[in-house]
Amino acid sequence: MSRALKTCTEAHDPHLSILLLNWVSEQVLPRQSTQSEFVNRHQNILEASSFSDSVTAEILNAWRWTKDYTSAMELLESTIENFGSDNVEIQEWRQTMEAGLALLVAKGRGGDALRIFKHLDENTLTNDCFSIIGGFLVKQKAWNEVIDLYRKAVSHGFTSEELGLHAMTAITSARVGYRMRLLRAVIDECGNDVGSDAKVWTETRYWNLKRILGFN
Repeated sequence: MSRALKTCTEAHDPHLSILLLNWVSEQVLPRQSTQSEFVNRHQNILEASSFSDSVTAEILNAWRWTKDYTSAMELLESTIENFGSDNVEIQEWRQTMEAGLALLVAKGRGGDALRIFKHLDENTLTNDCFSIIGGFLVKQKAWNEVIDLYRKAVSHGFTSEELGLHAMTAITSARVGYRMRLLRAVIDECGNDVGSDAKVWTETRYWNLKRILGFN
């Protein structure tokens, strides 16, 4: 089910994801007419325990793209409320937490996303979690924090091409020493992330790098 929802959202039709989800939900969990209109519309979806981590994450993503932030926040909050205090259960909801960070950033609550990110342990984090927070920090022009975030990602094995581009933006914007050495290290890591030689990676990303770095 999560694959079907993801396919709809990635095809730029998140509304179809919601229609599909509503149809499936109505077949599995009948509505209760005694509840409010909002809960009646989303009753089955808001039952976080009714869906797996991957499905919950795709619901959040679909609602984020349709800008139905109210429904998305309801689901995220109800899911978080079910987590155990020992951080064991939350590790089984990595995709949901990743989607939640993206939701908070999109809703203009990037500071909250950053605070949650800092409290997630290594077993709950994903590569995309780092990229999402990196993108938020770039928009805030918090260059040193972006660089620190990238270093943390490297040390814990959470690097990605997207995060590498964020790091290069920060390195060229901040007053840091050994700038060229740092950029080469990031480029090497980006090549490794996509299984490519650093030189080949640089050539295929030339125009993007030129925009970020500002020189040939």
